[in-house]
Amino acid sequence: MTVVVCLIGCDSLGYYAHLTGGQWNLVRARQSVERILADRATDAELKQHLLVAQNVVAFAESDLGLSAHGSYRQYVHLDRSFVVWNVFAAEPWSLEGFEWCYPFVGCAPYRGFFSRRGATQAAAELAGDGYETFVGGVPAYSTLGWFDDPILSSFIDWPAPQLAELLIHEIAHQRVWVKGDAAFNESFASFVAQAGTRAWFQRRERMEEFNAYRASVVEWRRLRDLLIAAKATLQVAYTNPDEHQRGVDKQRILEDLRACYIEKRDRLGRGRYDSVLEHVNNAYFVSIGTYEDYQPGFEALFQEVDGDWSAFFDAVETLAELAESERHARLSHQQVAQGRDHDDADQVQCEAFLRHRLNAETSSAEHDDIGRGRHG
Repeated sequence: MTVVVCLIGCDSLGYYAHLTGGQWNLVRARQSVERILADRATDAELKQHLLVAQNVVAFAESDLGLSAHGSYRQYVHLDRSFVVWNVFAAEPWSLEGFEWCYPFVGCAPYRGFFSRRGATQAAAELAGDGYETFVGGVPAYSTLGWFDDPILSSFIDWPAPQLAELLIHEIAHQRVWVKGDAAFNESFASFVAQAGTRAWFQRRERMEEFNAYRASVVEWRRLRDLLIAAKATLQVAYTNPDEHQRGVDKQRILEDLRACYIEKRDRLGRGRYDSVLEHVNNAYFVSIGTYEDYQPGFEALFQEVDGDWSAFFDAVETLAELAESERHARLSHQQVAQGRDHDDADQVQCEAFLRHRLNAETSSAEHDDIGRGRHG
């Protein structure tokens, strides 16, 4: 997950001071990767991970046409598991995230904090105002070239495929970033990360390792698809003008979601995601709604230019110049026209959940008909 940290002109002096202090602490703690690798006292495992990271960055620049602009040449050891915590918030009857807006980067449905305490305090304040909230830890973030982003201890020991995807994802943000369009930015970077990592492993004839990694994330993808289905069902339920019925439908949908998860738990991580289902709410649904929304559209665009990275980036930059609605519409059309919409073949299906979804959709259609005066 990526968080963009605004360091100039934020809407709160306290928040500005917090971000400035957090970024300065990272700057002070940076060590040259080159020096760490040359130091005989450096742990051998850390050296190996750093060599992989340097190799991935070099590949991204030489073969994919990206530029790290000096990032990932330094290393920071953190005293915590995450570098940043993101706060998400949404109203009880909405799946539109509360947005914070910053100069240069635009608006985003999350706010980042360098301390868990700061994030939980912000979430508590929003909850006091009636919002549902979710706080998630973030192992890495991009400053979009404002600073030379370092390699962090929060992700350096990840398996090579996961490490490569993260680094290429962050570097891709420096190539294309559309102010205020999180769905476009994150879907783009996620596609580039996955395709770029595949190319890196192909070059090294290590596809078996890459394929094993991709297979390992299938369970999360199944759960994510199930969560997105629940999100779509809630979206329909929230159109009901009867607030009491909205509440009843919301509770039933979330209960059906949890029941489906328990029923299919062996195919959904075998317990690894229990905490997700315990705390899922509107804010959590916001947090999963931006990273792959248009990824199939970018994949279709990449295939359209026969896998030519330079042509692909040119096409993406052309899309970036369009109005947001047109940009999204073209990506959606692209993935449907190419038959690259999300594949349902491996989705988890639960009879009770699907039945409730159909009932919700039917109810919504009836409300629409009444609203238009069509009673027959």
